[in-house]
Amino acid sequence: MKKKAVSELIGGVLFIGISIAAIILVLHLSTPRINEMKDTIAIDQAKDMITSVDRVIRNVASEGPGSTRILPTHIKAGHLNIDGDNNRIYYEFDTYANVISPRSKRRIGNLWYSSNTNASLYNDSTHYYLENEHLLVNITKQGSSSNHVSINPDHLIDSIYFKDKKQTITDNITIHIDGSSLSGTGYNWAEETGTELARAKVTNIFNTPTANYTIQITLESGADFIQIQVIDIVDK
Repeated sequence: MKKKAVSELIGGVLFIGISIAAIILVLHLSTPRINEMKDTIAIDQAKDMITSVDRVIRNVASEGPGSTRILPTHIKAGHLNIDGDNNRIYYEFDTYANVISPRSKRRIGNLWYSSNTNASLYNDSTHYYLENEHLLVNITKQGSSSNHVSINPDHLIDSIYFKDKKQTITDNITIHIDGSSLSGTGYNWAEETGTELARAKVTNIFNTPTANYTIQITLESGADFIQIQVIDIVDK
């Protein structure tokens, strides 16, 4: 009888222990999914609110001077920003929910959706500037598609500023191919300029006595390093 009582007690303890462990496991597995659902709901609510703001602004603008509206706004999570300098209203929210693919942007109506698009590329008469949260890279402008000039891969990158460390590198920024610096004639150009880019990229075209090739210098949004790729190599 004692053995039977002990057996039942152990069985009960094991059953309760396994049940509790199963409940905890289910809760742990479900929590990320629940958080994603909450984030998706918050984003949808913000989207509806901004769409409403856009509609009201357009209506007021069409009614002429003196027209006004009072528009209550509320968001469950994230940050709503009014950027008067660039004439825009935007919503920011950090989430792991798969609402849109990383480093991508798409437009629905008057709204733009983007994820991890914090890169910028702008230029002046002498340089291209690739920038994100961590780096600012200065690349020397070289000729154009209709005006090829002398071009050297070692003289493409003028400087790299590391924002996190507040340090600038200006010396010994060289690009070698198979241990050699292949100079020639060519030009460079930016595929896309502006802000809120997934990546900033400058393409450099080289025509040398031994080969033609292309060097792409890319700064991804969120990256603390640049990518340098040599492509389209054609030996002569």
